[in-house]
Amino acid sequence: MNQREGYPVDNRGFASSKVAAPYAHTTEGTMSVWRHKGVGPRWIKRGRHVYYSYAELDRWMLSQPVFRSTAEYPGNARVT
Repeated sequence: MNQREGYPVDNRGFASSKVAAPYAHTTEGTMSVWRHKGVGPRWIKRGRHVYYSYAELDRWMLSQPVFRSTAEYPGNARVT
């Protein structure tokens, strides 16, 4: 196993959901919900195990909107 900034990587650059969740700054449970809803990073399944490629995790994280403040976040509109 290689290392990617402290995260274990197999020879093909894939991580289990247990390793991928903290890498993506979330929980395994959230990633499970995303898979069920069809959102979040793409994944593959081998038997009962789910894997994410680091390249896909990086691509997905960079595709997410970036906000300068919480006021810009959707749902935080003020009602007057």
